Amino acid sequence: MMTASDTAYRADSLSPPCHHSRTRRYIDDATDVISSHEMTIEVKTDFDEFSAVCRRLAGQNKCQPITLFDPKTIDNDAFWIKGTTATGDIQHVQAVRHLELADMTLTQYWKLHRQKFRPVAKNIDPSRSIFDDLPVTSNITGSVAYHGEMFISEQYRGSGLVLPLARMAKATAFLRDPDYIIGFVEPKIAYCGIPLKYGYQHVHPNAISWYQPDTDDYYTDWFLWNAASDMAHLINQPVSIEHPHILRPH
Repeated sequence: MMTASDTAYRADSLSPPCHHSRTRRYIDDATDVISSHEMTIEVKTDFDEFSAVCRRLAGQNKCQPITLFDPKTIDNDAFWIKGTTATGDIQHVQAVRHLELADMTLTQYWKLHRQKFRPVAKNIDPSRSIFDDLPVTSNITGSVAYHGEMFISEQYRGSGLVLPLARMAKATAFLRDPDYIIGFVEPKIAYCGIPLKYGYQHVHPNAISWYQPDTDDYYTDWFLWNAASDMAHLINQPVSIEHPHILRPH
């Protein structure tokens, strides 16, 4: 079951393109799979609550949001997803924020706003961190949705829910018609095939190397991305291994 308990996230800010009805079907199918595992999903816009939830989970090293989700900077351009059991226990969170780059490339945006992508819970020196000039990030511009902050409790790990949860969030973001959806992942997670489960078509190693002064060392994030054309393809694919039917055009 999916609910929207906060002020409605305005996904349809423009007239609906032709993919919207199919995208909503995809979201509904993903939600059905999630509900079959006795998890209730809420699409929320209160980022003060999101911060509080992450602080609660951070003690278990489970949720470490980046500065991009600072509640003071968000104005109807972001949403987050909360998954709970019947007892109200939080089993899942993830978040999306829309960025308007206009004529700026993602490479330029990274370097100008590198502080926004800094993990809050880690001691990072952004000025000494390395943002690689990936060929694709020099071409990414326009409307970009950042997708991340994914947490699934141990109770649900291995259940197969990572596919419908991540893809449902990306499809919800796609309703606002971004030109790209992007994310980051640690290398050890990437090697396990998580980007594919999340529905990403493209992976670039070593996108950002964050400098940690405490250890005088770096840790690396890999870059994930889908163009709008990739998302148009994704919403015609199965939402999970439990829902193997491909959605065909009407």
